[in-house]
Amino acid sequence: HGEGMVEILTDQNEEATKMTVRDSRRGMTSEQLARAFDPGFARKRDRMKASLGLVITGQIVRDHHGEIHIDSTLGVGTTVTVTFPLDRRG
Repeated sequence: HGEGMVEILTDQNEEATKMTVRDSRRGMTSEQLARAFDPGFARKRDRMKASLGLVITGQIVRDHHGEIHIDSTLGVGTTVTVTFPLDRRG
C-alpha cells in the first residue's frame, strides 16, 4: 500500500486526555467506516489486520471508560481520536 503521512497529536485539559492519529493514505469506504468496530466484518481476509486492530483498540478504550471516534474519506485518509476522561477521585 502506498506511502502516506502519519501525524500524532495529543491534548489534555482538566476533563480529559485526547490523542488523535491522522494518516493521508487510502481512507475507508462508508461501509468500512460504519462497521469499523464489528468483529465479524474485521474477519474478512483482505481487511483483517487493520480492522481487527480497531476492534481490539475500541474494546480497550471502552474498558478504560474512554471514547474512540473515526473520520475517514476514501482516497484522502483517516483520523482516529481517542479520549480518556481524567480520574477525579484523587
